[in-house]
Amino acid sequence: MDQIVNVVQGIVDALQWTVTNLPVIGGWLVKIIGIASALVAILPTLSKSNWLLPIVKFIGKYVALNRDGKKDEVVRTAISNTNQ
Repeated sequence: MDQIVNVVQGIVDALQWTVTNLPVIGGWLVKIIGIASALVAILPTLSKSNWLLPIVKFIGKYVALNRDGKKDEVVRTAISNTNQ
């Protein structure tokens, strides 16, 4: 019985910590997503041979807001056409 009480008390403590620190956690999430979105918006024209491209694609797909990768491909195509 003591084990069950200890587990429940641990869950309650974790929930209380989360609720207490929710503004801090939310603030960090907003900062991370904002920086990722800015980074992806700044670097849409990386060449396909650039070593940063896979990192930027990952961030754009899983972290940044409003990114589907279609715009990046259009921009790269337009740039490669003007460079020829």
